[in-house]
Amino acid sequence: MSLLTSFRALRRRRHGLAAGAAALGTAVLAVGLTVAPASASQYYGTLPFHSLGGNQQWYLGSNGSGVYGTTGAQQWDFFQSYEYYVGGQTTWNFRAAGTGSCLDGNYAGAVYASPCDSNNTYQNWSIGGGNSLGFTVQSYQTGLCLNIDPGSGAVNAIGCNWNNLNEVWNW
Repeated sequence: MSLLTSFRALRRRRHGLAAGAAALGTAVLAVGLTVAPASASQYYGTLPFHSLGGNQQWYLGSNGSGVYGTTGAQQWDFFQSYEYYVGGQTTWNFRAAGTGSCLDGNYAGAVYASPCDSNNTYQNWSIGGGNSLGFTVQSYQTGLCLNIDPGSGAVNAIGCNWNNLNEVWNW
């Protein structure tokens, strides 16, 4: 089963994750010399985020501190977190494969990358709502969704609306 197929299957499963979390316990996952974003997480693989906003030219990118739209696909490591749930859905930590920094944000809607921290709930995101084209990426802490400006590629977080293609992402 491919990473994408298994990830989609996990998105559809809203129950039974707690049992998996209990079985996992408090294991720490390490990748190379970098500790995974959450202390109780499972690495699922690496995929790019592709925005459906504007003319669909943007991918989510990071230079280690900033998060922005880029025309070249940057890879993100996906870690399923068993510590936090949003509306019955598990949360995810996303680490920029090239920099090792995690997707982060705040209540003001700023989105950035910072060192991965298992105690930072602002680094927990859920893959939720969406439409037949893709899904939204919602912050566990703020409830805001990842958004991209289709003209400039600037990334921020705003109130979730899966009818706004600037908030809809896919692989």
